[in-house]
Amino acid sequence: MQKSSDFINFILPDLGGGGAEKVCVVYADFLKAKGYRVRFLVVDGRGIYREYVKRNFELIDFGKTRFRAAICPMVRYINSLSNESNFYLANLWPLTALSFWILFFQKKSKALVCVEHCELSLQYNFAFLQRFIVRFELMVRSFLKCKLMTVSRGVADDMSFLGWLRSNPIIVIYNPVCFKKRVEISGDVSYSGEFFCQDSLKILAIGTLKDQKNFDFLIQVIYEIKKFKKVQAIILGEGPERAFLENRVKRLHLENEVHLLGWASQIEEFLVAADVFVLTSKYEGFANVVAESLVCGTPVIATDCRSGPAEILDNGRYGNLIDLGDLEAFMTTLIDRSFEEFDSEMLKERGKFFSVERSGPLLEMLLISSENN
Repeated sequence: MQKSSDFINFILPDLGGGGAEKVCVVYADFLKAKGYRVRFLVVDGRGIYREYVKRNFELIDFGKTRFRAAICPMVRYINSLSNESNFYLANLWPLTALSFWILFFQKKSKALVCVEHCELSLQYNFAFLQRFIVRFELMVRSFLKCKLMTVSRGVADDMSFLGWLRSNPIIVIYNPVCFKKRVEISGDVSYSGEFFCQDSLKILAIGTLKDQKNFDFLIQVIYEIKKFKKVQAIILGEGPERAFLENRVKRLHLENEVHLLGWASQIEEFLVAADVFVLTSKYEGFANVVAESLVCGTPVIATDCRSGPAEILDNGRYGNLIDLGDLEAFMTTLIDRSFEEFDSEMLKERGKFFSVERSGPLLEMLLISSENN
């Protein structure tokens, strides 16, 4: 790879507020600082990171809402690029599979890494025929020596099981955390220091407002804790369940306790201000916000869901892991403040393991190795 002339192409479905999009922006900043040119190829270029990407990198927006509608534009565009100076990082199935086959049938081979950010079997709940197709496609990609990367060992194990693969061809690189360079996003919530009441138990949760994140469960936890002590919870994020969650808050009369503030770029300031970060997800691929909490020295209470939290917290060594749906355990941990047993400096030290300075060079080496395929 000749840094001054090489393009790293990030292939994504969109530029929304999910963890995959955020991680790609962090990696893009890192690679640009290393001297590479960076381009984003996006099926639908809408999302909170659009303006940042347009301002700092080259953005190719195919303007399609369906993957299949983007196939022809992607084929034409990729075919117009020179083979020698382009490397590809495709993210999120089925776009990973689609990208591989588009590149495979080009006249010249091109360097490609396919990255899965979540357990496919949990995220898509495949029917029998779909599972067979995905299994066959993964086996073929592995046989053709496609570079497969995941963001946690749990995701790698799921992919190995789903595709009947040996686990060693799948590379695991944990997602990077980087607070050094602020990424401004559209609809950003600024922090004034007034969102938390100082005499309350200050709880923070972050994520897309969707069923996977299980924020309805968190609201129920707050409702129960309110009976015993003053509590306040801030949820940062947007998503399809906003109206449902707002109605849930109103029905339980928690308008003074639960605040849905939208997206925020400076989440480290919220994390530092909070007493504890809470993750109630039904499943994860990595759970970026758990690692971000450790970097800030903020205690974590997380569901022991598949796949990321237990790996990040080293099976409970760096935070509380609670069985999914165990309302009483969540309540007890919060009311007793047993999360305070974890030393802040110890958490920060663990957080360094997930720095971009560690993950970035690993990704760079993987891209270089993919050139030989």
